[in-house]
Amino acid sequence: MVNLSMNLTDGRIFSVAYGQTSQDSKADRPKLQENPLEADPENAESNQNSLKANPQHLKKLKDTKECPGCNLAEADLREFDLKDANLKGANLKGANLQGVNLREANLVETNFEGANLEGTILAEADLKKAILVKSNLKNSNLKKAHLKKVNLDLANLSQADLSYSYLKGSTLKGTNLQEANLSYSNSEASGLVRTSFVFANLKNANLSYANFKGTDMRKAYLEGADLRQADFTSDQETIQSGRTKTRYIIISALNGANLKDANLQGANFERATLISVNLQNADLRNARLKSALLISSNLSDADLGSANLRYTNLASSNLSGANLLSADLHKAYLVNANLTGAKLNNTRLTNINMTNANFTEANLEQAKTDGNNMCGVILPNGEKSQQGC
Repeated sequence: MVNLSMNLTDGRIFSVAYGQTSQDSKADRPKLQENPLEADPENAESNQNSLKANPQHLKKLKDTKECPGCNLAEADLREFDLKDANLKGANLKGANLQGVNLREANLVETNFEGANLEGTILAEADLKKAILVKSNLKNSNLKKAHLKKVNLDLANLSQADLSYSYLKGSTLKGTNLQEANLSYSNSEASGLVRTSFVFANLKNANLSYANFKGTDMRKAYLEGADLRQADFTSDQETIQSGRTKTRYIIISALNGANLKDANLQGANFERATLISVNLQNADLRNARLKSALLISSNLSDADLGSANLRYTNLASSNLSGANLLSADLHKAYLVNANLTGAKLNNTRLTNINMTNANFTEANLEQAKTDGNNMCGVILPNGEKSQQGC
């Protein structure tokens, strides 16, 4: 039995159910979670008492601000002043640090799993290799924080300030970064699978070589960002319920994002949705956009040299002045697209529906144009084609 269906209203998650079932009953159908990552069962609450904060460690921290390796699990530290504190390698799992000042603190390899850090000041703090899984960092200040190789999986960083922070090589799987400020931050080679960047500010951020599979970047601001070799392809997960396995396919979405002047050389957007995206003057050389949705997007003056645009939907998009030298647009969809003044030298433009597209003053020298529907197309000389009408 194989069943393909769309499950979420935002159109990002599809499921394919397969397996042997005698009856396709409701009991056999797995329920889709809002975040499939949170479907994992909680760890057993064994040895709970050993996880509690050590009273002597609490006193030491309050008196000296020096408590490396201390056990402060589940402690309430809201009244503590921890500016410049040394908590290297300490256990703060489940602790409450809401609104605490940890500016310039030493938090290297500190465990903050499940901790409440809402509104906490962590500016210029050193959090290298810290564990922040499922922590609450909403509205926190992490400006210029050192977060190299940090684990922020499933953390809440909505509306947090991460500007100028260093996140190279970190993992943020399923993390909430909605409305967060990551301008001028460095997340090179980070794992950002299924992360939400809705309305996030990533202006001039370094996101090169990052893994964005299944990521939601709708309405994100990425002007001038470095996204070289970034991966925006879909992510998948298989969940078994009874005798039925369901494979979830999570599509990367960048609808309404601003990528003006962004560096996207070699980035992979295969099957991603980029509806109404601003890619003006973006560098997309050698980018992979096969089967992507680029409907009603602005690619004016963009550099798409040698880009793979096979089967890409570019309906009603603005490609005026774009460089498409040696690009592959085989079976792309160009209905109502604007290619005025575009450079299409040696470009593959075969088997395309380009009804009513505008090629005024476009350069089609040595371009391959076989098998196209050119009804209503405005040709480079200004004449209207009737071919295919």
